[in-house]
Amino acid sequence: GVSQGTASLSSANAWSNIIMGILAGSAASGSVIMAQYYFSGNFEQAQKISRLRFTIGMFVVAVFFTLAQTMPGTLAKVFLHEPLLKDFNTTADWNVVHEDWNTAIEGAKGYLRIISFSWILIAFTFNYGNQLREIGHAKASMQWAFGTITTNIALNSILIYWLDMGVVGAAYASVAARCVALFWGITYSYIHKLPTNNKPWQIFMFDWFTVKLFFKRWLPFVTMALTNFFITFRSHFYDAGYPVGTIADGVGAMLVLGLTGAIMNVFTGSFNSVSALSANVVASDQGNGNMKQAKANALELKGFTT
Repeated sequence: GVSQGTASLSSANAWSNIIMGILAGSAASGSVIMAQYYFSGNFEQAQKISRLRFTIGMFVVAVFFTLAQTMPGTLAKVFLHEPLLKDFNTTADWNVVHEDWNTAIEGAKGYLRIISFSWILIAFTFNYGNQLREIGHAKASMQWAFGTITTNIALNSILIYWLDMGVVGAAYASVAARCVALFWGITYSYIHKLPTNNKPWQIFMFDWFTVKLFFKRWLPFVTMALTNFFITFRSHFYDAGYPVGTIADGVGAMLVLGLTGAIMNVFTGSFNSVSALSANVVASDQGNGNMKQAKANALELKGFTT
């Protein structure tokens, strides 16, 4: 296995989770209006909403990318507390645990510097995947997600175990998988000539009306982003109580949370997809002016996401 690999990945991926929470909030705010405008045939306004979400994603990612490149150690230490000598019976015990902590920090630093490049790609692929579901291309979005995950798993196996690259190999695998996702998304959108397609130079081309329309729905954006932030930031306090080496030999809270978090991601990863599909079912009829059917669909979907 990779020494302290789980703790390194867990601390570094906490920042990925925070970014994903902000992007998910952005997706939640725009999902209904995207579907409404798309199915009403107002593709120009749908494009502007798409561009605004890409812009928000790029701004958020730019901030975190800069931090990951300039101060990865500081980011890692937010979720990996340094063991204090006063908490150990002997200096020898502290030295052993402190060496494990240093290993975890160095692994997290290397991982953050590389995985932050995947954040740039996620700003596009995450928003685009949701957009496909919102405009009725859920099957394509599922195939895309499956291909991305399969690529990631295969490359993780090769880079971590065959080439012995450790947590850095996991980071390269994630970046490569996102590159595959981006290529697939661009190819699919242009083969099918989706009316919501945007040229790269059009990303920042939206108007004040679109901004006001989007942020009128600020509550789901803020609620989802903050909820994800506080859930993730709990790890900071867990690790403060159980740093590396306090639960068992070389084991701390971040290692345990990394394992349980992987299981939880299986369940929580589907929430945003369900939300986008639910919005599509209701908003598509709203966009077509069929309010009676939209209301009926909304009543049937109450509680569906839970």
